[in-house]
Amino acid sequence: MTKTILEIMNIPAPSGGEKSMADYIEQALAGKAEISRDVLGNIVARKKGKSKKKLMILCRMDEPGIIVSESGEFSRITKTGKYPTELLCGSTVIMGDIFGVAHAEKSEKPEAGDIFIETAEEVPVGTLGAVAQNTRLIGERICGVWAGGKSALAAALFAAETDFAPVYDTYFVFEAQGLAGGRGALAAAYNIKPDYCISVGTCAANDFPGGKGDIESGGGAVLKLADSGIICDKRIISHIRNKKEGICTLPVSEESFDDGVAHTAAGGAISGGIVLPVRHAGSACEAVSLYDINDVTDLIIACCGSEIEE
Repeated sequence: MTKTILEIMNIPAPSGGEKSMADYIEQALAGKAEISRDVLGNIVARKKGKSKKKLMILCRMDEPGIIVSESGEFSRITKTGKYPTELLCGSTVIMGDIFGVAHAEKSEKPEAGDIFIETAEEVPVGTLGAVAQNTRLIGERICGVWAGGKSALAAALFAAETDFAPVYDTYFVFEAQGLAGGRGALAAAYNIKPDYCISVGTCAANDFPGGKGDIESGGGAVLKLADSGIICDKRIISHIRNKKEGICTLPVSEESFDDGVAHTAAGGAISGGIVLPVRHAGSACEAVSLYDINDVTDLIIACCGSEIEE
């Protein structure tokens, strides 16, 4: 498990530039599901069920990134995704196979327009990039840039790799351009037309000095009740609660995931979400418990294995 997570952590996948990640997932799932890749770049892994109804398990492939807007020794960039601008400053970034270092014209509250990337060679306009990883396994936690999102992706991949018998036709959607307004989720929902959707996302864990809240890293998967894009359907909430006794609940997530897109697309789907606790969420070094990743995987499989009570 750890080897796969570390491999995923080290694959750059900025929004719109997820091909390397998609190739990795497609190879990992070969022979374990029916695999397709749509025009937008989503990887869809179908496991045939006993029922004609469809369940979509939705997880983002992408991470916050940059796109080169002006080329030269000092390239100008625009951000794609929500990575805080100030955290880019001083970071090593990778753009295709070219490395560079991000700096800002001003040190206080820099904006995206203040950032430039210093490289040894010219980078073409339109090139996508991401912050280069410096991943570490510290004890029983994976630590690095965007460790939360990539660990959630790993949990969904582990579930899709597992040989189990789903009740519904189950579509694992590894979403492209999720951080760009849920574009991949929208395309997938229109193609699949799911009856149900369960997203796999992240939330902030607060069990560290100065942290405020009840979510703990190492306490297992968390049930989402709502976020800015969706009020989760009580049928999905009950279904998830029935699969994990005593599961911690996140009343209103500050993070919006793309079950809200599936919830309203193509006639709508009964939707909700499972979230993975992440320490230091949004920082240059997020930390995720291996136990939590495994627990999310087990919960996804359990949710696929029985009917959702209407």
